[in-house]
Amino acid sequence: MKKLLLAVILPFIFSCKATKDLKVAPIVSVDDGYEIEVMFQPDSEYVTNISQVTTTSMTMPNMPEQSSIIEVSTGTTLIFGEKKNNVSDMLIIYDEVDMEVTGAGAGQVQKPALAGMEIHGKLENGVQSIDSLVGGDEALRGIVETSLEPMFNNLHVDFPNPMKIGEEFLDTKVTKVPIEGAGEVSMTIETIYTLNKVVDGVADLTAKFKVNGLMSIMDKEFPVIGSGNGNMSIDLMQKYVKNSYTVMDQVMTMEMQGMSMEQKVNVSMLMDQEKTK
Repeated sequence: MKKLLLAVILPFIFSCKATKDLKVAPIVSVDDGYEIEVMFQPDSEYVTNISQVTTTSMTMPNMPEQSSIIEVSTGTTLIFGEKKNNVSDMLIIYDEVDMEVTGAGAGQVQKPALAGMEIHGKLENGVQSIDSLVGGDEALRGIVETSLEPMFNNLHVDFPNPMKIGEEFLDTKVTKVPIEGAGEVSMTIETIYTLNKVVDGVADLTAKFKVNGLMSIMDKEFPVIGSGNGNMSIDLMQKYVKNSYTVMDQVMTMEMQGMSMEQKVNVSMLMDQEKTK
């Protein structure tokens, strides 16, 4: 459930670069390149819909493979207040959360009580922070807060502007996410972004990424590796991600009490976002 929650939250992070006001139109010349920035704006509102399918399989010696499929759809509203002294109030509202589980453990997984939860915080100098959470059960609020805070500080993208059609660049991020009551996951994420085209002020980019990390649980460390690809469309004038699609495969091997286990996870995620104010 913690991994599921983490994946549901992740799409918010890409769009949290800065709070600068829009003053200059982006470069729109094929020869000179394009200014690409992704950043939330003060006194604005964004509505996001996410559909995610997670397929997990676990193999252990002398046992049949256990597999499950989790389908999650979420609807959220993100609101920023006016900027005062370089700070804007932030409010994230989980409007709707639907989940369906099939396969192993389906009867044991409960729908996360995210619908109606509100995350109150601030946006200052390009960094989001959490002040308080309202709604949902107490344990879930703790998971949300401990998962989001390190991502707010690490997962933003500085594009090498201006970018020309066909140009690519490597973005490397290192982050640590605590696992409540168990340990933490440390990850290095290398992503290669490529600008494919710009049509009517909307940039189309593809991304290929690799993940290398360690999951620390009960004083033991287990390697986590992954790879994937995706694409996204960015509104150059309004500076936000209109939609994105990502597919990732991840493998983790574990050795506990003399037993070797391998977990394979495939995640596909579709996100649509609209700036409504």
